Amino acid sequence: QDEIYTMDSSRFWLSEDYKEQLNLLMRGEIDELNPKPYSKEFARGFSKGEENYTDSQRVEIAIRYIEGIQHLIGKRFEPDLKLSQDRVISGLIKVVNQLVI
Repeated sequence: QDEIYTMDSSRFWLSEDYKEQLNLLMRGEIDELNPKPYSKEFARGFSKGEENYTDSQRVEIAIRYIEGIQHLIGKRFEPDLKLSQDRVISGLIKVVNQLVI
């Protein structure tokens, strides 16, 4: 599967948030679990079919994805600002070098 361990592969929540929600549910303080999601379902909630996302929605989606990535990898997200073709070439060089070694 090409999406394993990515934001698109599953539903991600912070374990602390999930545990807190579960405790609230067990105490009867809430009726259902609703931890903060870090998956594409969050973005789908904004979708209105053929309409594009608003700029503020794009910002919210980007922030949520970056937060999720940071939690998954355990460090600050540092975007690669090179042109896409340069990123592809750089990635291919790394793969070839690993195969040769």
